Amino acid sequence: MLRATRQSNRDNSAALASKPIKTGPRVYEEIRRMAMDYRFKPNERINEVALAARLNVSRSPVREALQRLVTEELITFQTNRGFFCRGFDVDEIVNLSDVRAVLEERSVRLAVQRATDEELAALVDWWALT
Repeated sequence: MLRATRQSNRDNSAALASKPIKTGPRVYEEIRRMAMDYRFKPNERINEVALAARLNVSRSPVREALQRLVTEELITFQTNRGFFCRGFDVDEIVNLSDVRAVLEERSVRLAVQRATDEELAALVDWWALT
């Protein structure tokens, strides 16, 4: 009985592994990746029809993915105009730069506290070359 159950579980796992990914999640992930990789220019209008053709899907999953990305603030929507890639906000860039500086400072402090003398010497040598 136990052997049959294990075999059944293996068969189910193999069947699940061979099933194709559903269109909606695949389209969402692809468009999200495109936005994160800056394949859309800031404030660029996103043409749903062209994007659907490029991804070889209908407009529906593209529209659903774009709407989801609006809620995640990677894409914006303007009534009667459509979807747009999110533009840069100067205040947000300044804030991110400040956060980065704090994180880098904290990282250096932790590295100095935890590093061996050899690691610190290697870091000093590397820093001298840059």
